Amino acid sequence: ARPANERNTYGYQRAEVFGALINAVLLIVLCVWIAVEAVQRLLHPSDVEVAGGLMIVVATIGLIANAISMWLLSAAQRTSINVRGAYLE
Repeated sequence: ARPANERNTYGYQRAEVFGALINAVLLIVLCVWIAVEAVQRLLHPSDVEVAGGLMIVVATIGLIANAISMWLLSAAQRTSINVRGAYLE
């Protein structure tokens, strides 16, 4: 809760800022990895069966979980940069 000073220009909440940085870097790495895999599959398609019904069920559960997470984080995302990052994710 102490404010910033000459020595600690970020104040004493650096852990939160570094946590947000690590979260952002991990998201970027994950996005690049997914993009590379997608391009490889487009260039070299294989005969893989996709279980469409199961995929729709899992995607629907993920969508509901994301909506609940956004709802839970909506109030706190204005006060914390880490929670804001999780909210936007």
